[in-house]
Amino acid sequence: MRCIATLAIIVSWLAAASPVAARPAPPQPIVIKFSHSAGADTAKGKTIAHFKEVAEKRTGGAVRIEIFGNSQLYKDMEEYQALLLGAVHMIAPTTSTVGQKGVRDFDVFDLPYLFPNLKAVHTITQGPIGKSLLDKLPARGVVGLAYWDNGMRILTSNKPIATPADLQNKRMRGQYSKVFDTEMRVLGAKPLAAHFSDVKKGLDDDLFDGIEITLPNLYNLKLYTKQDYAVLTYHGYQGYVVLANKRFWEKLPPLIRKALESAMQETQSYADEMARRDGEDSLAKMIANGKPIFHTPTESEQATWHHASKRVYVAIDNWMNNDLIQSIYDEIGKLGDTEQVKILD
Repeated sequence: MRCIATLAIIVSWLAAASPVAARPAPPQPIVIKFSHSAGADTAKGKTIAHFKEVAEKRTGGAVRIEIFGNSQLYKDMEEYQALLLGAVHMIAPTTSTVGQKGVRDFDVFDLPYLFPNLKAVHTITQGPIGKSLLDKLPARGVVGLAYWDNGMRILTSNKPIATPADLQNKRMRGQYSKVFDTEMRVLGAKPLAAHFSDVKKGLDDDLFDGIEITLPNLYNLKLYTKQDYAVLTYHGYQGYVVLANKRFWEKLPPLIRKALESAMQETQSYADEMARRDGEDSLAKMIANGKPIFHTPTESEQATWHHASKRVYVAIDNWMNNDLIQSIYDEIGKLGDTEQVKILD
């Protein structure tokens, strides 16, 4: 009788517990792996962290974004292939990388003096032309979600640079970009492409005489300690394209996808402000440090850069989308910006 009583107690306990046990486990959040090559304290790193915060809030915790910065998983050119394979779900490569991976119209962002400033860039990236470029990406297995700034490019060297003549035979490091390669050759330099993570060692090993770079990257990567001189040409733009794996993106529940798109739109103004502030702060800190020595081209020197750069447009005529270049040039011209270089005239 005692055993039966004990069994009854156990059965009674299980019956009482069964409603709790029958409750379904809470759904697991959708994990999005976001890989990038920048540090957490850079404008890009802060912007991705901001997007994570907004996206997770907008989705009510249904999405968890895992950030892998500083090339923890992949280097610049490797992460694009990882995205296509689904090893990561989101990346923010440079426009140069997208061009190198076959969507050649993105090479337009590398052209010298096409964009006089970031305001002109935003006229394109946040307008119909920028959207038309993003619309080319799904055919390549990725979805373009936004453009983020890094800054305008300058040149540094271990010897003073004032005009294109000072680049003769210099080994200049730049992005993997057909435009960069063509530009440096036209200007008389020797172009050498390298991953960002390899530039510092390349300078230590005397592989490069100088680099094409933005102010934030020059400061944040501490490359300014390796170069004595810099010329503020602001001759080109460097920015990022936020990409998602197409298969992954399209399989997301529509409401989740819409929330993430909304979070990305909200992040845009934050990204623009972070990049602007990072550029200004980086320049101020390097000037205060006394290295490198910055040179602002005189009006006459600037004219020599503009004149020499026109030859780049002749050199790329047979493989660039000239209609796209002209449409960008014309659209920027509508701004009436006095800084616009008459590069196509």
